[in-house]
Amino acid sequence: MMKNQTISVGKLKGYRFPKGIINHIVWFYHRFMLSLRDISEIMLKRGIRVSYESIREWGIKFGRQPIFVTCNIIRILLFSI
Repeated sequence: MMKNQTISVGKLKGYRFPKGIINHIVWFYHRFMLSLRDISEIMLKRGIRVSYESIREWGIKFGRQPIFVTCNIIRILLFSI
């Protein structure tokens, strides 16, 4: 059931924001090593009000999808030295 939610286009069942926005926010978090509050401020400047707690939960839930594996590997390689 969870696989169908993450692959579907448009809104995810039970979420306020569309899949594209959630993916973009999670990508910001994993790609640029920004804090949750920094991402929240960036999205607010773009007209999207989202709490840092929501971003944290999305990072945990959606951060292990294949699209983000590359970002996680890069993150580990860059900061494990």
